[in-house]
Amino acid sequence: MDNIELTTLSVSMYTNKGAYALLLGSGISVPAHIKSGWDIEEELINKIAINNGASKAPDWHKWYEEKYEKKATYTSLLSTLVKTPTERVRLMRPFFEQNKDDKELGYKLPTQAHHKIANLAKKGYIKVILTTNFDQLMENALEDAQVHCQVI
Repeated sequence: MDNIELTTLSVSMYTNKGAYALLLGSGISVPAHIKSGWDIEEELINKIAINNGASKAPDWHKWYEEKYEKKATYTSLLSTLVKTPTERVRLMRPFFEQNKDDKELGYKLPTQAHHKIANLAKKGYIKVILTTNFDQLMENALEDAQVHCQVI
């Protein structure tokens, strides 16, 4: 986005307070050391590959597609690796929640971007935030800013 587009968006958001919704993807959480959706899929595929005796592939998504004759999706990967919702939570938790090392390093915490968005929400410039993320970083930033929200 160039400066003219950014200025136009800024003026529009300012003059149309609350009219904009925000869609967040994994890119906002990558600087917090949360893997992108693609990277998580790669790691899950790698677990499946190891269980199938494969140790190296130039493209793990391609390996999965050739092996299972379908594209890798979270649903397909999780159903291959785990059977119950509890197992799913346990498998995915380390990707999104802090462990001891993450805490010591300051990883998996809301970033400056999360906090800036929360501040915009607190001031009423953004009323709807949609996210494809499984992490809770945006929710944590909103809580830090004392913005009460309903997560659906």
